[in-house]
Amino acid sequence: MDLKLLIPLPHVLPLIGVLSAFSTELLMSSRVIGRGVCPRCGRVGSVVLKELSGKIYVYVKHGREWCYVGPLEKVDLSRVLQDLRTYHSITTILSRYLVPRYEGGVSMRYVLIFVIGLSLLLSAYGLSTRYGYESIALTLTLLSTVVFSLGIAIYEVTTSPTMQYGSLKRILGHGLWKYFLVIVAVVLLTILMTLPIASPVKFSFKYKAPVLCHAVTWIGGRRIEREYVVYHAVRYDVPLTSVLLPPLVITYLLRPIAQMRGVKWYLVLMLLTLLTSNLIFHAVPQVVRALMLDPWSLLMYTLTTSLTMFVVGVLFTTFIHVLKKLASVH
Repeated sequence: MDLKLLIPLPHVLPLIGVLSAFSTELLMSSRVIGRGVCPRCGRVGSVVLKELSGKIYVYVKHGREWCYVGPLEKVDLSRVLQDLRTYHSITTILSRYLVPRYEGGVSMRYVLIFVIGLSLLLSAYGLSTRYGYESIALTLTLLSTVVFSLGIAIYEVTTSPTMQYGSLKRILGHGLWKYFLVIVAVVLLTILMTLPIASPVKFSFKYKAPVLCHAVTWIGGRRIEREYVVYHAVRYDVPLTSVLLPPLVITYLLRPIAQMRGVKWYLVLMLLTLLTSNLIFHAVPQVVRALMLDPWSLLMYTLTTSLTMFVVGVLFTTFIHVLKKLASVH
């Protein structure tokens, strides 16, 4: 059997001599080769190679449930497998080529980049409390987003795809919808935390805000109180910093989705996350106060804010992609 059909990797030739003693084991009808994340459902399972009619197919087994991934020659195992080290000796040999080992733990370069970005962001928070420093606070926030984007690019360039975003992939393994809810919660928290950061550039929105009014009338000597809602046209200013940081957080949290399910899923989930987060952020306070924004104003405000953040998220994604391309060239 042609070994290139079994292992479509650029390191096939150096492996021929090593694998000759194990060729009979590879010809078995099926073999578990490791643990990985299923590109079909996003859950963690056992990656299985099955031979049917002379061809090798890749499956992911979740207990008694099987997910078909595709023919081996069309599947990038490096994006599916997470762990090969606990399996048979043949798998241990292949692991050197399928999954480059990452022995050093968390590299200090990532820690340094994170500390620099966080320091810039905290400095922006500190300057926001002082009058006249809005421009400096915005500049520091912009620099922090550049630093964090650079950190994501360096991390993805220097780390094997199967070893990237291990914690996020484990959360994703519990289900896509649960992961989506986690992202929405994190984005809501990010929006709340970025509101205090000052910025001279603001996005202004006009909408009708409800005001609860009380009226007292006397009828036949009886005092009657009545509550009613009046809508007043007001302007709401959103600082640029609150539009920059949430999309960056979403960009980071959705990177495993881009790797496992492609760019379309990545962009769709980014837009859905922003729409859901902004709708909750602006509607819930009104519901708690037993009031509600004018539905049309709420819809337009949510769409405008979400689409603006979506464009910013796409720009961050493009910037990270360009940085990775530049790194690969050099």
